[in-house]
Amino acid sequence: MAWRSPGEAALAIRVGLVDSGVSEMQMHLVMGQKDFVGSGAIIDRLGHGAAIVERLLSSGTEFELCVARVFADQLVCTVDQCAEAINWLIAQKPIFINLSFGLRRDSEGLRAACAAAVASDVGLVAASPAQGDAVYPAAYPGVVRATGDARCASTEVAWLGSQQADVAGYVGDPATGHAGASIGCASVSARLLRMIENNPGSEFGGLVRQLEAEAEYHGAERKQ
Repeated sequence: MAWRSPGEAALAIRVGLVDSGVSEMQMHLVMGQKDFVGSGAIIDRLGHGAAIVERLLSSGTEFELCVARVFADQLVCTVDQCAEAINWLIAQKPIFINLSFGLRRDSEGLRAACAAAVASDVGLVAASPAQGDAVYPAAYPGVVRATGDARCASTEVAWLGSQQADVAGYVGDPATGHAGASIGCASVSARLLRMIENNPGSEFGGLVRQLEAEAEYHGAERKQ
């Protein structure tokens, strides 16, 4: 994996991103890229991927990105595109892959890609809605199901352990046009980045257990 072990020289923390790409200002973070929608470019035309990267940058941790672009002019992709993107990213050896979206359709190919990532010790952090039906890839075994929680400040997380989601983070500002489970997912990933920096060489499963133990909130938010 692309992070340092105790006693070794520092290496970049490598994160995989499946989304709509990155902004031109964020291209300096990209060390690997592949477009799965046909244009060959990964510049974000929707602003969604760029907003996710901004949340990752809020961690204050240095990292590099491997970007798989599956959204072009709208936040719609096929399960096959998503599966291909994950399979490609596994070969790039990121510590984890951020998947700030959810697909309604189950797929053997997508399920197999996620299983391959987990078997390769590549973590998967995927968005899950705060309510409603399960979505994929969040619903697959071994995937960290992440959402947003209004209790959480920018750096905080809530361990929910619910039928809906495992963990939640800062939900974002609706005034910016990007808020909800997708931003909450990226906020959780930002917290994981800080943990990776502070715990070099830790395996992903151990980081998730530590995340649960150190969460600022436990259990679902209680409505007044």
